Amino acid sequence: MAKNVSSKEYRDLLLGYVSTLRSGGDVVHFLIRKTEMIFQGRTANMRIVGERLGMLMEAYAAAVMMLSLVMYIIFIVSKAMPSEYFSFPASQFVIFA
Repeated sequence: MAKNVSSKEYRDLLLGYVSTLRSGGDVVHFLIRKTEMIFQGRTANMRIVGERLGMLMEAYAAAVMMLSLVMYIIFIVSKAMPSEYFSFPASQFVIFA
């Protein structure tokens, strides 16, 4: 039954439990140790996911700040050098900002 389980962690837990029972080992110690190992693995996975999300959030924040800075610079330049082709009215700036 344990060999057909799709989860590797659960399969290892079941096979180790059966092995400990058959060999006459300390089942409680095995279960405690295996639980600690599973939680450490899950904690490491969550830490990796958190770091990746943090990195994505930093990239998003940097992109948004750069975009707003570029929009402001374009607005200032269009006000400083009025031209017929390069106009960026204040109403459009408010909409984009």
